[in-house]
Amino acid sequence: MGQSSGTSSGTSSDRESWYRDWWRWQPPLLLLLGSLVVALLGDELGVLLRYQRGAIAAGEWWRLFTGHLVHLGWSHLWLNLAGLLLVWWLVGHAFCVRLWWWLIGGSLLGISLGLWWWLPGVEWYVGLSGVLHGLLVAGG
Repeated sequence: MGQSSGTSSGTSSDRESWYRDWWRWQPPLLLLLGSLVVALLGDELGVLLRYQRGAIAAGEWWRLFTGHLVHLGWSHLWLNLAGLLLVWWLVGHAFCVRLWWWLIGGSLLGISLGLWWWLPGVEWYVGLSGVLHGLLVAGG
């Protein structure tokens, strides 16, 4: 039997295309999901995860990374997520997914260490804004 001239569903090429598209959007979607989960689980979790100088000094090193998933409220979260999708739409094609993950990790850590070393007066920080700027610069 021959193949019809219409589109066929479930072909290998369709699955590969979907996987390629998913893989390309994996970094912003996982950041979006992580930020949403933190917001949905409440303010108590946010306090445990945010960048907080005193807690980091006491050995809570995870806060250097997790503080960027915490937001001040829903409007702050939605603005950062809209910014994330905009940055990804503008420059998401610039690098492979693996390199984007390195850039995201580097931005997370770079912003946190920059706050630690150069802005010692900042007691706490939350949000993706710094990371978004790092990704935009990297992609540019």
